[in-house]
Amino acid sequence: MTTKRPDLPPVFVAAIAICSTAVLLQAVTAGIFVNQDGRDSWVTVHGVIADVTWVSALVAAVVGLLRVRRSRPVLAYGTSTLFVLTLAQTGIGHLITDKGMDGLIVVHVPLAVLIFGLATFLVVALARAHQVLPPVLDPYVDEGTDHSAVEPFPVANRD
Repeated sequence: MTTKRPDLPPVFVAAIAICSTAVLLQAVTAGIFVNQDGRDSWVTVHGVIADVTWVSALVAAVVGLLRVRRSRPVLAYGTSTLFVLTLAQTGIGHLITDKGMDGLIVVHVPLAVLIFGLATFLVVALARAHQVLPPVLDPYVDEGTDHSAVEPFPVANRD
């Protein structure tokens, strides 16, 4: 006997997956163009991926607040936070590249690490919300007793 988790909207799952993948690609492209000759094309790629990141985070945040908030508030508010951070990060990145405000790199890099951590947390939380758990095994309870699955992220009370 297993307990199935409530289904999350596929667009929500896809948006988190796209955003998290884009965050990883942001780190890769940033590492490629740091102190490189011919870096302009990589900076452009980095900027395009930044737009994919905040747009997919926006989609996840909107769907999260409209359809997921009651059942999985951690996911809903986490994606909203991710959207705000990625949008701010993109703005800071444009100030660095377009306006030459290189002093903002000291904000841009640590914010990128924070975003990377939040995206990782959301992927793990999403995976845990989708997994099918076996019943809790208790050697002191009869085999005929109905067992409940342990809830890693409790569903909010709907009362």
